[in-house]
Amino acid sequence: MKKILIFFLVIMVMNCIAAQKLVRPAKPYQVLDSRPGYVTINEISSGMGLSVISVPYSKMVFDAVTIHGYQINKNFITALGTGFSVYNGGGLLPLFADIRYRLNIHFRIKNIFQGSCLQIKPARTTITPYLYTYGGALFPVYGIDTETKLFISSGVGFNYAVSKKVTANLGAGLFSQFGTLRDSFIKIKFGIGFKPGR
Repeated sequence: MKKILIFFLVIMVMNCIAAQKLVRPAKPYQVLDSRPGYVTINEISSGMGLSVISVPYSKMVFDAVTIHGYQINKNFITALGTGFSVYNGGGLLPLFADIRYRLNIHFRIKNIFQGSCLQIKPARTTITPYLYTYGGALFPVYGIDTETKLFISSGVGFNYAVSKKVTANLGAGLFSQFGTLRDSFIKIKFGIGFKPGR
C-alpha cells in the first residue's frame, strides 16, 4: 500500500513540474492600476455569531456597504464607507474607515483535473492576496436596540483583477462590536472594486 501511495505522489509531483513548462495563460497578467487615485469598492457580507448568540444582534449579520477612498500606491488603499447592516433583532447603519494592504504576491490556480497544481509566480497571474482592517460606529435604524455601538474588523482576502480598472474580491475575517455587550462574528465578504481611468 505504501508503494502505491509513493508512486501516486511521484506522478503528481512530476505532473506539476511538467505543467509549469507547458502552461500558456489564456489572459495576460493583470492587477488593478497601481497609480494613486480614487477607488470605490461595493461589498456584501454575511457573518455568524460566536460564543453567546441567544441575545439580539449576536446570532447573525448581513451587510451591504459602499466604500470610497484613495489608492496611495500599488499596496495601500485608505477609504471611508457606509451601508446597511441587518441583524437578528434590527438594523444598524455603519460609518467606518477602511485600510487595505495588497501583498506583492500573485498567483493562479490551474485546473487540478488537467494535471495542474498551485503556481506561485511574479507574473502572468491575476489573483493577489490582501490584508484589511476597518472600524467605526453602528447607529440604530430600527429594532429593539437604540444603542450606538463601536466596531472593528480585520481579515484577509483575495483580489481577482478582471482588468486594470475592475477587481473582484473575496475575504474573511473576525468582526467585533462593542456596546453594553460585546458580540463577535466570523464574516465572509464579496465585493467589486472599480478605479476610473485617467
